Amino acid sequence: MDAELVIVLIAVLPLCQGLPSLARTLDVHSDGRTSSPSSEGSIVKKGGAFAFKTGRTDRSVAYARYVDAAQTRSYTGQLHLSTSEAFSDHDQMFAAGYLEGYMTARRIDEYYSNTFTYFTQGMNASLEKPLDWLEQQDRWSRSQVKDNGDSTPWRMLGLVLTQFDGIVAGYQARQAAEPDALPDLSRRDLIFLNGNGEVYDLLEADLELQSTSNGIDLTKSPAQIFHDIALSGRCSALVTVTADFSNLFMGHSTWDSWSQITKIFKHYDFSLSLPGLASQRMSFSSYPGELFSDDDLYIMDSELAVLSTTNHLYNTSLYGSLTHESLVSWQRVRVANALASSGEEWVSYLDYLNSGTYNNQYMIVDLKRFTPGSDLPAGLLWVAEQIPGLVASGDVTEQLARGYWPSYNIPYFPEVYNVSGLLPLQQQLRAMGPEYSNAASWTSYQLCPRASIFRRNFSDVVDVESMKHLMRSNDYATDKLSWGSPVAAVCARGDLESVDAVPSGCFDTKVTSYDMALRMQVDAVAGPTTEGGLPPFEWKEPFLSTPHAGQPHRFDFEFELQQPDWALTPAAA
Repeated sequence: MDAELVIVLIAVLPLCQGLPSLARTLDVHSDGRTSSPSSEGSIVKKGGAFAFKTGRTDRSVAYARYVDAAQTRSYTGQLHLSTSEAFSDHDQMFAAGYLEGYMTARRIDEYYSNTFTYFTQGMNASLEKPLDWLEQQDRWSRSQVKDNGDSTPWRMLGLVLTQFDGIVAGYQARQAAEPDALPDLSRRDLIFLNGNGEVYDLLEADLELQSTSNGIDLTKSPAQIFHDIALSGRCSALVTVTADFSNLFMGHSTWDSWSQITKIFKHYDFSLSLPGLASQRMSFSSYPGELFSDDDLYIMDSELAVLSTTNHLYNTSLYGSLTHESLVSWQRVRVANALASSGEEWVSYLDYLNSGTYNNQYMIVDLKRFTPGSDLPAGLLWVAEQIPGLVASGDVTEQLARGYWPSYNIPYFPEVYNVSGLLPLQQQLRAMGPEYSNAASWTSYQLCPRASIFRRNFSDVVDVESMKHLMRSNDYATDKLSWGSPVAAVCARGDLESVDAVPSGCFDTKVTSYDMALRMQVDAVAGPTTEGGLPPFEWKEPFLSTPHAGQPHRFDFEFELQQPDWALTPAAA
């Protein structure tokens, strides 16, 4: 499309337009391919308006190259986006968001449809109250940005929110240009996408108004209780070093509903003038319409790498302290990524105005402190765990020096573990009889299946290929540590469960080494694992009612290198 589209900045955006029909959700792009090939685009500014143009243009504020997931071997889209120092920080961030929203609009539509439908129909959840809360939080955070104009962290948050405004405007501009191809999505809809991790906790908080239970239905069968607990957390992660400290590896495998297998690996290259920035470049695993990783896996040019896994709360009384006068996780993480130059400093930003939603364990690796073949110095690996009212953190480099740091949805710090309700739940399950022992052991930091598997297998990692194998591993049929369950593995396959089979579990893997991370490179693949001879997952009965717009029928993809191309900068005049 050679024509340019011009928009005028507006302060009020339309209200939520509602959910696209489930029929559309299940029928669009059934072969997993979009109608858009790889493309290039730019944003130019004329007066007070921004315009999208295809290709590289003179005097552009932002430039991007986008490759759709369907055009890749890994089923992982690739977005390379850069901005020009010739423009103000505000213009750069708005243009960056606008360009991303415009170029990835079709995937944003599919991802929104899948995710919204999963919550409202798959989980039978009402999203009105959580979205009201998120909108209140958005308004409050913007008021604080205005009131704290001299504060570097608040100014950085303001720029991130400007990028969000851009992505809303960019999507809406593309929809206006192609009204028959794209549905209306409002600001509220994009707030939902970026806050979908918070929504899980906000739904639990609403239930807390009627109950103070641990959130587990103990009237179910032992197998069903085990299934519910096993799939309540999100993700597996590992940081490990070779025995002689000659190399360091990081890996992450996302767990969630397979409705969300719509991945884009993003490379941002900003040219901001804000004082105090530690990072202008960031490579990260992400999703359409989201301005953060959500998995998480980030690598910054500050030579920090950040991973996370999600911890489920079984003490729902903690949600009583939630307030929208706080900063949600993705906002704090983006500020920390931009401003922190060490793990300890990164944690300090995470701790500020903790919302208590999307409660994760974060691992911050300071690559500057790693020297191949030398002792591991203090500060190389920091870990932080968030729950409502508390962020516990510490330097765990000594644990890494013993060989590895695993992460598998069970809190490490005793103060977080004890308050989260895991120990009372474990004791209650053990008291119910030996048939509940597997469910009880899943709540143990030391004895849950992934703890045992990582403890046994971490020393097998000697290179990137062996790290890939471990992070994709699922040998449930033969591995006694998996207890015969396909979800009791590093890369879970919920669809293979004999009881309550669901299209949920592990759906991607990202792996990098020390040298690769310095170049901001990651090997990534999307889709359920096929390690150990497991059959590729296919969208067929009994799972066809699960929303999966835009996804392929069959997932059988391979790892592919994700790497930035910093030469892709906006064209000068």
